Amino acid sequence: MSRYSDATYEAAIDEMMGMPRYIADFIFDGAETEELVRLLLSRGLPLRDRTASDDRLIDKYDEQITALRDAFTKFAHGGKSAKRASRVDEYLDRQMEQAA
Repeated sequence: MSRYSDATYEAAIDEMMGMPRYIADFIFDGAETEELVRLLLSRGLPLRDRTASDDRLIDKYDEQITALRDAFTKFAHGGKSAKRASRVDEYLDRQMEQAA
């Protein structure tokens, strides 16, 4: 059973995704960011000009962003062992201690 609610985990993961420390750990841990980087280098950024090709590019980015977020969520919940909580549990525990 989880120590925190799903909504609490989701909010914590959103915060962690904005912190360079966790992103660096995520990449170092072997995250497969090649697909997103390849997408950026080969297709460029969407212009949001409402053309059909731009809409397809936005859809492709959305798929990649979802996949990257799923991978980060798996990473955040990982690292759990008999002696150690998951990364997101440790993050939330630290937040609770600082608030007390």
